[in-house]
Amino acid sequence: MKTNRTKRNLLLLLMGLMVRTAWAQEWSFGPKAYLGLSQRRSVGDQVLIGSTLVSATNDGDAVGGSVGAFARYDRLHWYMQAEATRGSYSLTNAVLSNPGGGFPTYPKAVRADIRLIAGAKPLPWLRLSGGLTGAQNNWKLTDYASSIRLYQEYIQKNPSQQAFYGRRIEQYQIADAIQNSYKTINLEGQVGIGADIGGLTLDLVYAHNITPVANGITVQNQTYPFRQQYEYWSLGIGYKLFPLKEHLLAPRRNKAYERIRQDIPFYRNEVHVSAGLLGEDIGSHLLYETRYTRYLSRRVGLMGGLSFSSNFTGPTDRPSRVHLANQFSLLTGVRLLPLYSRRHTIGFMAGPLLTYRDELQASPNGPFSTNGQYYLNLNGDMATGKLTTGWHSSLDYQFALTDRLIAGPWLRVLGQSFLTPDYANIGIQAGYRF
Repeated sequence: MKTNRTKRNLLLLLMGLMVRTAWAQEWSFGPKAYLGLSQRRSVGDQVLIGSTLVSATNDGDAVGGSVGAFARYDRLHWYMQAEATRGSYSLTNAVLSNPGGGFPTYPKAVRADIRLIAGAKPLPWLRLSGGLTGAQNNWKLTDYASSIRLYQEYIQKNPSQQAFYGRRIEQYQIADAIQNSYKTINLEGQVGIGADIGGLTLDLVYAHNITPVANGITVQNQTYPFRQQYEYWSLGIGYKLFPLKEHLLAPRRNKAYERIRQDIPFYRNEVHVSAGLLGEDIGSHLLYETRYTRYLSRRVGLMGGLSFSSNFTGPTDRPSRVHLANQFSLLTGVRLLPLYSRRHTIGFMAGPLLTYRDELQASPNGPFSTNGQYYLNLNGDMATGKLTTGWHSSLDYQFALTDRLIAGPWLRVLGQSFLTPDYANIGIQAGYRF
């Protein structure tokens, strides 16, 4: 009887371990964020509507970003994953030009998408993937009707300028038709490579639309051929919250774990030097930053930092938007370490931001052209200095090269509002703790 009871208890123990192991290895859930790194819109598509030439260009690199959640089913050599995210994206544009002048359009969309992904795992921590994304776009439309009414009033006041103002009205009517042609639903495909480091999951993804985001412009009941395509790279960062005991929380009443935890060094001070990019609608700012953190406990600290970025857009890019800008920022906030071990840490920071921007812009009247040569009207009035406040939040991963030297990637979003950021940073940081 005693032998049978021992066998039964052993069998139950083995079954419990198998269930726990299967759950830990097969299912994981958690939050995920995407940051667009670079993009390429379709180029070469152009159509003449009346006296206005409409063309697609490749200017700008502000893709956007999104946040959401993922669920993954893991096996030994393959996995499947579903994601749902929501964010703001800028994936289309058009330039309108006629004898009356020209201007570009960069419409943005609040986008909700669902991704279905499958992939292979050549190594336990390395993933190769492909998938499909269904996106619903809620476009932020520009009110061109008010501009049309304004120029119609100009015609009434200055009949002699009717031809000039008429061409401007034509441009705004076409711009309104273009933004109404963008699709609400579109499908895109993606391929990527990913890595899992503890609970942290990283993905570098290349995406390309399958269905066009615009396919034809209808102006005055006539449809003109204009097809808008896009492709972009993005970085996905997620964290596996479940199973909790595997990635976030320490096992309870585990004396061995407590001994190991006591052996992990605890440093009160941490200094970082960082370099990266700040993505904007025009180009990307090179960014340099120094940051200091004073830890109150192993996982909580107070942070302060200084950053500098500089950007110049020359006249060969777009003369009407020539500018030189230097930006200085003071960052403060709280730093949390949800994952803390001897070699690996994941940090989250958030807090207020103070920014001073020193900028030299081209004349509001734009450049003047003579025989194809551009002349800019620059004077002291074009120099501006502006002090603004805002918010920042960031996520970073650090690997300890030694007990004191650390390095790794970081990702930040910042803007006037904490809930709706305007820009994003991505870069590499190196640090020293003592």
